[in-house]
Amino acid sequence: MKRRMAVVCLIVLFLLAVPMQVSADARRLGQRYSVTLLVECLDTAVEAMRALPGFDLYMSISQYEAHYVRQVDAVFFRHAQAVLRDVGEVMYEQEHVRHLGMELMQLDTRITVLTQEMERLTLLMAASTTIDVLNAVDIQLTHVSRDRDWHLGRRNVLMNESQTVAMDITLTERWVPAEREHLTFGRRIRNSFMGSWNGLTRMGGDLVVLLARVGLPLMIWLAIAGTITLVVVRVTKKRSAVPMKGVEAHE
Repeated sequence: MKRRMAVVCLIVLFLLAVPMQVSADARRLGQRYSVTLLVECLDTAVEAMRALPGFDLYMSISQYEAHYVRQVDAVFFRHAQAVLRDVGEVMYEQEHVRHLGMELMQLDTRITVLTQEMERLTLLMAASTTIDVLNAVDIQLTHVSRDRDWHLGRRNVLMNESQTVAMDITLTERWVPAEREHLTFGRRIRNSFMGSWNGLTRMGGDLVVLLARVGLPLMIWLAIAGTITLVVVRVTKKRSAVPMKGVEAHE
């Protein structure tokens, strides 16, 4: 009797537990992780980040900051998170999770309905006896097939999202102010003299360049103008000498 009661209790407990079970799709999650780290050396932090599992979807690196969007398998997420926390000081951290089970169940239902509709349209096309009916069924089959493909693609995206974690990683190098150099009086005099000398040398060089830029074209134009003037004077003298010789011969 006691054994029977124990068996009945086990059966009741099993029946009560069955409705509480949730399907695998209903437990699927989409997860996104954001972290901002303050690091001592940006190059070292970037190398440590690149050694993590996964691959980069986006990357942007400047002199003092680097930003990555990295996709990591869900099984390696906690390991990657622990490594990042050891890279530098965590300034900002956030985990965002959304449930995908309901949308996946709706997609599965819609895909099943569309598949059955395609099978029905395929049988109807095979039984068509006229061209008009055949064309109408073919157009409807094309629309249903396209709708089913879209839902399949969306389901694949959600399945991939449930198996991976998108990580927004920002690495910022810590700014360290440079120490000011304490100059002696002699060093200050030397720096002042060298600065004055360099300024005078720079000014003299600029003056030479200015003279070369202005003087060379001016000399060329003066040479051309002098040559033209000399030629004109010689031609004028020759023309004025010819009539004078004619007058002397007439006398």
